[in-house]
Amino acid sequence: MKKVMAGGNADVAIVSGAKGYNAWPMAVAIRDRVLCVYSVGDRHDPGDPAQNVYCRASFDQGKTWAEEVLVTARREYGETVTGKGINENGDALFWVRSFIQNTPERHHELFRTSDGRKFEKVSAPKLNPEPMQITDIVALSGGGLAAMWFETGYQPGRKDGSWGLLVSGDNGKTWSQTVVESGLLPGEVPQEQAMIELGGGRFAMLSRLNDGKAQTLFYSADNKITWRQFATNLDDLYNNTPTMYFDRASQMVTCCYYQRNLGRLLRRTIPADDLPERADHWSAPEEIACGSKCNCDAGNANMTQSGTKQLVVFYSGKTPDTSIFCAVADAPNA
Repeated sequence: MKKVMAGGNADVAIVSGAKGYNAWPMAVAIRDRVLCVYSVGDRHDPGDPAQNVYCRASFDQGKTWAEEVLVTARREYGETVTGKGINENGDALFWVRSFIQNTPERHHELFRTSDGRKFEKVSAPKLNPEPMQITDIVALSGGGLAAMWFETGYQPGRKDGSWGLLVSGDNGKTWSQTVVESGLLPGEVPQEQAMIELGGGRFAMLSRLNDGKAQTLFYSADNKITWRQFATNLDDLYNNTPTMYFDRASQMVTCCYYQRNLGRLLRRTIPADDLPERADHWSAPEEIACGSKCNCDAGNANMTQSGTKQLVVFYSGKTPDTSIFCAVADAPNA
């Protein structure tokens, strides 16, 4: 593994450096391995028909990565991974979004794997509205699965945005959709959501609102029925994608995100009991890795934890060639 900056505490390994646009990685730790699922295409375009989905596995907490496995490749679609999680059996789940070439049409499919070698499609829910993204899946303490979603056309002045929740009671085979808010401007839609369950019916979700301000915390104290917004001090942002991990033993919440315009992968923490009232008291940013400053040709951090190690995958480079990296650091409570 290679140390990529002075003063940081993360080691960084390359996950995929195949020729092309390697991007949008998701990582999840299951059993004796960590899986990273990502897309490879020709450019930063979710509708790129050359864009297929692949997986690599690590058996040493992110130090090295096994050979690439194809998850899905269909010529009529541009395919990207938008969310990950673990089902009630301990298998990994991944949401794959498919854009139909040269049309605005899209849909999401859920894939399952127990080993990172063989993948099975679990469901392709018919949703209304059809989300722009379905994000990470949470295995609920009381049983079932949940994932947040959002929809926006990204057009200034158009109030066509919405967001809400998907819930499954049968391990991902079927999903019920709830709309929390609709009729929103693009800057009002919570995008790139990261949700965790804190226990006792409490849930926290970080998102960017694309309004130029800090990341926003959405908090529910009644088992995801109602949500309140809280300002945070996570204000060193530029089109970033938050990712969170909650360590139940230490009751510490970790947030990571890639600051695109400065090329910094940052980590911050807060005690779970400080949420939501002290949501503006996250720790000072810790730079754990660095990479490209080429705007959208780097970013999309996604984290998991394996033992006492936190692994954060991200992509970095410059069109048309980018790579997937994995930063590995001791967990804050280690």
